[in-house]
Amino acid sequence: MKKLIIFTGITYFTILFSACDNWLTLEPQDEITGNEYWKTKEQVNAELVGCYSSLLQNPSGSSRTLPEYLFLWGELRGDLISYNSGVKFDEYSVMNGIISQDQSLCNWNDVYRTINYCNTLIAKAPDVLKTDHTFTETQLNQYISEALTIRSLMYFYLVRVFSDVPLKLDATLSDGDNFQIPKSNTSLVLNQIVSDLATAEKNAVTTYGTDKLDKGRVTKYTINAIQADVYLWREQYDSCIIACDKIINSGQFGLVTEYRSLFTQGQTGESIFELEFDPQALNPFYTMFSTSKGRRFLAAQRVVDDIYMVDENNPEVNYDRRGNNASIKYSNLSIWKYLGLNSSTGRTEEESYAPWILYRYADVLLMKAEACAQIGRGQETKDLIERVRERAHAIDATAQDPAPDDVDGLTDYVLAERAREFSFEGKRWFDLLRNAKREHYRRIGLLTDLVIKVAPDVRMQTMLNNIQDTLSHYLPIYYYELETNKKLEQNPFYKSEQ
Repeated sequence: MKKLIIFTGITYFTILFSACDNWLTLEPQDEITGNEYWKTKEQVNAELVGCYSSLLQNPSGSSRTLPEYLFLWGELRGDLISYNSGVKFDEYSVMNGIISQDQSLCNWNDVYRTINYCNTLIAKAPDVLKTDHTFTETQLNQYISEALTIRSLMYFYLVRVFSDVPLKLDATLSDGDNFQIPKSNTSLVLNQIVSDLATAEKNAVTTYGTDKLDKGRVTKYTINAIQADVYLWREQYDSCIIACDKIINSGQFGLVTEYRSLFTQGQTGESIFELEFDPQALNPFYTMFSTSKGRRFLAAQRVVDDIYMVDENNPEVNYDRRGNNASIKYSNLSIWKYLGLNSSTGRTEEESYAPWILYRYADVLLMKAEACAQIGRGQETKDLIERVRERAHAIDATAQDPAPDDVDGLTDYVLAERAREFSFEGKRWFDLLRNAKREHYRRIGLLTDLVIKVAPDVRMQTMLNNIQDTLSHYLPIYYYELETNKKLEQNPFYKSEQ
């Protein structure tokens, strides 16, 4: 993927990323999307490179990259991070339960930009078969498979963050395109994701021949991992297990021996799909977590006390390998996953290449474990959790022993293990929300317990009242979108702001 990103940095960003700021409401740059551009397979490849590159960098000039949004959407409303002196005002506000439509965290612009790059490729690439006879249908289908998968992943983030969202499947190609698009029901968006992933799976490759490409580009296993996640969100547990088993039974992945290598090394045998950073696209989390850059976030103290825990009798030998000097530094609560070259040496900003891992093998095992717990396969749940814990040398203090038929106990065990395994990987809020909303919010207490853990005293009652309203679990539509797209309606919980 490095060669692709270098190409992007030199040429593609210069041309394509100078396009409009809002793919839902503004016109595109016609010389890129017009018919005169789509003549060769190299141009199709360049568009595909743009789809991937838009996941790494921020062409719109805003203060956040897309990976930052993915992190913040998945962690700010959880219980694993605390704010530091460099925190931005809207980040601080969200963590204190103050959420409004004018906060930049609600800006979905960069996600829709990526969606439009995918839409453009899907719409225009077939035309190239007529003009470039060296471009094969197999190549075309593979490229479209990758674009469909990236688009599906972006829509999956949108529905988890905003609920109902505009479902735009056609490319913004000309000034005359319609930019007045209403929201689509979450179920409709999820149905589209499932359909697109099924299509993508048929034409995806299992390998590109190198670890770097296999981890940084979409493969069949990337698609299976997203499918499992979507099915788990939809409470379709048998389908989730089938998708997980495709990865497990492939024999292509396993848990790495040293947890820390996932982030210090990248491209490991555990990784399924990751965003790979390099000198042309540095990992933005260095500036988010580093003291030299006005650190915005620390690990919450409860991550040490309640998540990983410490064996007071023998802490130097008996410790969870995912905790101290791996995910965090206990001494100062710094988030070490993205700062450390090893257990003791930190990266410089110029070496900020730690990957952002969207899916890895441990995630597959624990998604399957969660699904098994819901359908009476509780012993499998326990066995899968134990596999993950064994790799991590998890300490006895964090072990649980629910009965195989104790669905809630098993679910809580998976949820606790996911916190240990995926701390600061942008998954915590989605994990909590998914488990709380199951069976028509039968376990909304997971979210009220969360508020009790994280809310400051002066905000406690308000945040508890708000979290009881399930409409508050999604962010508002950004004010600019409402101003420019008159068919959009604000999400119900926030309508009083208008």
